[in-house]
Amino acid sequence: MRLSEKIRRLPGSAVREVFDRANAMEQSGTNVIHLEIGRPWFDTPTVVKDAAKVALDLGRVHYSPSRGIIELRAAIAGKLERENRILADPETEIIVTSGNKQATFLAMNALLNEGDEVVLTDPCYGPHYKEALFVGAVPRLLDLHPEENWTIDAKSLRSVVGAQTKAIVINTPHNPTGRVFTCRELQAIADCAVENDLIVITDETYEYFSYDDAQHVSIGSLEQLSGRTVSTFAFTKSYAMDGWRLGYAVAPATVITGMTKLVQLDTAGPNTFAQYGAIEAAKLGASGAAEMVEEDRKARDLASSRLAEMGIPCPHVEGAIYAFPAIGNLELSDEEFVVRLLEECGVALTPGSAFGKQGKLRVRIAFGAVPIDILDEALDRIEGFVDALG
Repeated sequence: MRLSEKIRRLPGSAVREVFDRANAMEQSGTNVIHLEIGRPWFDTPTVVKDAAKVALDLGRVHYSPSRGIIELRAAIAGKLERENRILADPETEIIVTSGNKQATFLAMNALLNEGDEVVLTDPCYGPHYKEALFVGAVPRLLDLHPEENWTIDAKSLRSVVGAQTKAIVINTPHNPTGRVFTCRELQAIADCAVENDLIVITDETYEYFSYDDAQHVSIGSLEQLSGRTVSTFAFTKSYAMDGWRLGYAVAPATVITGMTKLVQLDTAGPNTFAQYGAIEAAKLGASGAAEMVEEDRKARDLASSRLAEMGIPCPHVEGAIYAFPAIGNLELSDEEFVVRLLEECGVALTPGSAFGKQGKLRVRIAFGAVPIDILDEALDRIEGFVDALG
């Protein structure tokens, strides 16, 4: 059978390819340290798990409303007002999704037509680029440069906006670079969106993961963007709930209605009993992530110092759980580096080219994916591999 054009033009996931290869090696007895996939090593908070267990025992095992249960949407609305300074009606302006990826995927499908242009950063979180391709949109790439600390420049942003541009997609704290975009950069995006009548779609999965003086601000809280922003979030990283597959979006009611139509065709709705656990996570807010964020800050410091000792340049990481060092001085492509490191040393990373042309000759290291002692062992293996390359 011949696959559709949409599927045939869609690239596979480099992260998942490495993950699957690493899992196959583990099945054959190889000790592999997984730094390729951004899954937290912490356990889900007990209060969250207990609430889901109670929901199971109470028989809350049937279909959820397509937008999610109202109790969770109300808890999310409270969290958004308290922590993101975003006001939203839980009845009409919030949808619970099967993870953040579904939230951004639904938003793009609900808002974009074939041929519409979408501004994305390069480096870019890969699924956002692929989601744009899937809906038939045309990516317009805004290059970010390591020597400029991956900064969004207002003039450069305006230069990539054309007559057919309809949306800007922003991911902060940024995967894979670790940048936390400043209020000044967010204001530049907002100004550009208003001037050109653009929609802003955000991915704020790592909203609590900011280090040192960096501070995450939700661009949807800017008054001038009222009515033109789709802000998406996840329970995944903040509460070690990656396997629960729960995220959410806040947007104008008409957009949420459009996204809901797609859910009705797709999953019908999110997992019911898991949502009762997520209510407790929404109540926890930033406090529920504080211990994990502190551990990841220590992991960031360890990864940064060890890479510097190896002579591997790595831009300063302000947030998220990834380092994005350059390996161009090692005379291997990023793909070759990743394959050889996995096969020879049992450390799984992601090639930087998976995130765009600005990621070539870089690798992504998910320093928040393992406890710090295992991260230290992985860095020992990387150092041995680099030394062997000369």
